Amino acid sequence: MNKLTPIIGAQLVSVTTPCPNFPGSSSDMEEAHLEFDTGNLAIYNPCTLQCDSGLTVEFNSIIGGQVTDAFASSDELAIVFAGRIYLKISLKEEDFIQAEAAVYRPKSGPIIVMRSGNLA
Repeated sequence: MNKLTPIIGAQLVSVTTPCPNFPGSSSDMEEAHLEFDTGNLAIYNPCTLQCDSGLTVEFNSIIGGQVTDAFASSDELAIVFAGRIYLKISLKEEDFIQAEAAVYRPKSGPIIVMRSGNLA
């Protein structure tokens, strides 16, 4: 079973800060917070938001968007929004500033901790 399943179908309500090291960001915040109708996603590792052609997308443009898929590989976590927009969070060892790459806190159900090679 994919442990990221609880975020699939969630609708993005707001973005508190852009991702750490997000291109063009003037934020010196060390984490980003994305509020969904089903919970909150805190991101601690560098991330990108891109359409499937590779062009960077602004976070404000996906507010109201729905998550259609979520999966992890050995070096990144991908959360896919409607319109084939990908939020990619690095799982590379050199990008970790703490134990977690990201944490999803649903309004109900268990917290999902995203780490390299392990989704707890």
